[in-house]
Amino acid sequence: MKFDELLKIELTVTLAGAAHEIPAEDVRRLELDLHQSGFEGVVEFVARDDTSQGGRYEDALKEVFFDTGELSVELSVVPVRVAGEAPSTFEPLVVRGRATHRTVHEEATDWSAEQPLLWRRYRIEFQDPARAAWRQHFPCDLLTDKSLLEVVEAQAPPDVSVASSWSVATTTRRQWFLHLPGSAGVSFYDFLCWYAEARGGALAYDYTDQSYRVVDVLAGIEPARALFGDDVGAVALSVPEPGRARPRLRNSYANAAETVTAERTGASAPLACDELLRTPVAEEQAARAEEQRLRHEQLRPRAHLRFRRYPSAQLVPGALVSCPAGARFAKNSRLVASSWIVRSLRLEARSEAGATGGRLGPGAVPLQVELSAVLADVEERFATDLEYVAPRYPGFVEGVVVSRQGEETDKTWDVTQCETTAIDEVEVNVPLFDASVFAPAEPGTVGANVYLPHCRGARVLLALDLDTASIVRTLSWREGAALPKEGQGERLVFGKSEESFTKLTHVYDDDAPVFGVVRVNDKDRVALTLSEGKLVIGVAEDTG
Repeated sequence: MKFDELLKIELTVTLAGAAHEIPAEDVRRLELDLHQSGFEGVVEFVARDDTSQGGRYEDALKEVFFDTGELSVELSVVPVRVAGEAPSTFEPLVVRGRATHRTVHEEATDWSAEQPLLWRRYRIEFQDPARAAWRQHFPCDLLTDKSLLEVVEAQAPPDVSVASSWSVATTTRRQWFLHLPGSAGVSFYDFLCWYAEARGGALAYDYTDQSYRVVDVLAGIEPARALFGDDVGAVALSVPEPGRARPRLRNSYANAAETVTAERTGASAPLACDELLRTPVAEEQAARAEEQRLRHEQLRPRAHLRFRRYPSAQLVPGALVSCPAGARFAKNSRLVASSWIVRSLRLEARSEAGATGGRLGPGAVPLQVELSAVLADVEERFATDLEYVAPRYPGFVEGVVVSRQGEETDKTWDVTQCETTAIDEVEVNVPLFDASVFAPAEPGTVGANVYLPHCRGARVLLALDLDTASIVRTLSWREGAALPKEGQGERLVFGKSEESFTKLTHVYDDDAPVFGVVRVNDKDRVALTLSEGKLVIGVAEDTG
């Protein structure tokens, strides 16, 4: 649905450290797709340059536009003629973004043999700063003792401000592993959207102060903005598909296996949406079950509005909206019966002037406009329609086992109990990230009858999930354990150092097996050897 509107457009393009103000009458096209998580847009404008013909108009962008540095866009849109129902002061719609793609069309004239170039038509595609920056950010990093908010702030460029009061975002966690290799195509922006939504929240963009928030529930922008019935040209109400499957969390921890099923109105047995978990910590199980329940809350009907004139109240995603019956809305309309919040807004405006048309007058430009909005019931929890790619875990890195027992040179082992989970853990340092993680002290593949803890300095392969770690296997032999291949031997080494150890060795001597046990404690040495027809026991003290 199109309508004619006179819009005041303030457009500033900043490139190579210089700001260039584009006159409103030079704007030929504008597209804005505004969502609760951010925005994207397109702007096209013309610039006159007749200096080659001795004229006075010069295109200030003709050289710097090809600079490959950062280009930012600041845009303000406000109608010049507003309906009588509008407030006395009509706030403009303001966005500030980064360019993601740009082109220029050169418009040559044919009135002379030289075909002079007198006009250029510029096109800039742009997005909100976080999306534009983080879509190219693919970090593999390990951070410890941080909150999500601190992790995000560490990744944020100067023009991206992120805040949160949500406990999920402000609680300090021991481990954050960002497994976002560029080859996987999962960016930090994908990660943040995935993490927030997986826990029942979302990343939200605040159009009032151009900042971001990580939220569990979006608090609408007060006060509610009243629409006028004459603003709306068409209304469509959509009813979401009912949720038929019951959310179930299935914890496979063998000592306390449990399935937690969330109640869901209208769910049909035996349909289920399962998530697997393996944890002995009851609090973690309960938190994950609640997150799963929130993710599966039933959506409510939505209203899709198409406007036939610029609305009497400026709309932005997150704004609370009312449609009062006394404002020329039908009393029996669903719009009147509910309170609404704006989920998204799309604005498309085109100038009828040609690409090289003359200026139309200062300050504003007549445009043909299409404007639509999607409203959600204000009682609906924050639900985003944003598409993202979920990260994949685990990632595999090498680490070195840490022990705080004995001397620094001792091959001791150290197991501590986590104060929060009561799980026995091994500390492992990851040299690549200069940080340490804690992995469960588990038998691994050696079996439950053998107790061989990882000792200090052991090089191990770690499987890192987002917030947990596990030792997959040992990657190097202990010093003094390896044997030459000629003897085809095997050896077990116990003890803390070369001055205090016990070694069990089995080798072949002329194809005959030889088994030996050596115990050393400082100067005291005991050896036992079993060979073909012999048993030798020796006890000695090193007097040297």
